[in-house]
Amino acid sequence: AGTHVALFGYQPGTIPAGKVSRSLIEFSDFVPTIAEATGAKPLSPTDGVSFLPQLHGKKGTPRDLIYVYYFPRPEKGAPLRFVRDKTWKLYADGRLYNVPKDVLEKNPLPAGKMNKIRKKLQAEMDRMPATGQTLLKFD
Repeated sequence: AGTHVALFGYQPGTIPAGKVSRSLIEFSDFVPTIAEATGAKPLSPTDGVSFLPQLHGKKGTPRDLIYVYYFPRPEKGAPLRFVRDKTWKLYADGRLYNVPKDVLEKNPLPAGKMNKIRKKLQAEMDRMPATGQTLLKFD
């Protein structure tokens, strides 16, 4: 449930006060956003998408989906991978949740339900590598 966290932007005269954006943003979006804000040449290739227009109160090009590979403690277990949109969250093991209705993810939808959503999210999952890069080796 930790992928739904607040992000605040503050720059008087540039970022409108009191506005809320419901855009999906992932970690890879920060570098392109900073590059665009500073006029620096963006890194290439990148999976990131600048969310600077949304900070300025414009539509921008918001993401439909985000992919998350979460493996904070390699010595303690296996990684988690999932894809989500604003409503649905699909884990690599096939668990599907309606996040607004099941924030704590207690009731996965049974297999065979919401197949159109599953296929959309699974296509994004399949596009991404199943394993991450390991910097340290634990025996």
